[in-house]
Amino acid sequence: MKKTALILPALLLALILLPALSGCSSQNDTNAESRDDTTLSADSPTVYDSGTLGEGALSFSLIVVDDKGETKDFTIKTNEETLADALVAVGLVQGTSDAYGLMITCVNGTTADYAKGKAYWAIYEGEDYAATGASGIILSEGAVYKLVYTAG
Repeated sequence: MKKTALILPALLLALILLPALSGCSSQNDTNAESRDDTTLSADSPTVYDSGTLGEGALSFSLIVVDDKGETKDFTIKTNEETLADALVAVGLVQGTSDAYGLMITCVNGTTADYAKGKAYWAIYEGEDYAATGASGIILSEGAVYKLVYTAG
């Protein structure tokens, strides 16, 4: 019974990560048929310079720190309710969605592959590590969120 309890989470993690590996690996990926149905992304990933993205009544700041430690600052305007929905809508992130929400695997063209170097995208609300994933973060006007490439 204890072995089963250990194996099930590992299998779940593998199932979540496998479709994500192809989600953002190429900036010219236009073959929608090859993507897993749970992959959320724009048809063709775009890399943005800092600036304003989207349109809507609510505005928030997003700081992205990539795998090289380079920072890009964005102002996101949206009518979406959650951080995940807003970032997918402007094409800034890609990932897989399941019962727990969006697992961000790629931000602004940079993929975090947990299977290689235990890399992932850490989410911060202000300076605090987020207590939930991007799908659980309800947006606030003027708030500051941060996505930080984290490895190891």
